Order: sequence, then structure tokens, then C-alpha cells
Amino acid sequence: MLFYTLTQRRLITNFGKFSSTDPYYILGASKDEDLKTIKKKYYELAKKYHPDSTEGLSEAVKAANEEKFKRISSAYEVLGNKEHKS
Repeated sequence: MLFYTLTQRRLITNFGKFSSTDPYYILGASKDEDLKTIKKKYYELAKKYHPDSTEGLSEAVKAANEEKFKRISSAYEVLGNKEHKS
């Protein structure tokens, strides 16, 4: 019978999955897409989760959308820069 440490178990179960900090995963883009397509996906998500477009929603939803918007913006900041992408 094999016994794994907690760290080994995490590595085994997370192998092959996208990290939640992966900018491609956050924007819903694949690594072979061009900058124009990535920019289009960014604008779609930014429009959806922008803090100014959350009027009438509860505070919890507003906070969640604001966090999503920050992650989307930081992902595009990384991928939108041609020097960082390669």
C-alpha cells in the first residue's frame, strides 16, 4: 500500500489542471491565440465585470465582481504586453 504526503497528493491531483492565476485561463484564451483575439476576450469580460456596471446588485456580488475585474485586468496586463507573452 502506498502512502503519499499531502504535498505529493496535491501535485498528483492538480497535475494537468490550469492554475487559477494562469492569465490564459482567466481570459478564456488558448496559448496560440493572437493578441487581437485576446484583446477582444478581455474587453468582453471587462465590460461584464466592471465595477461601474454592477448597480443594483448586492454588496457581496459587487465585491466578487470587483475581484474578478482585478484578476481579468492583471491577466490582460501580462498577455497584452508582447514582451511578456513570449
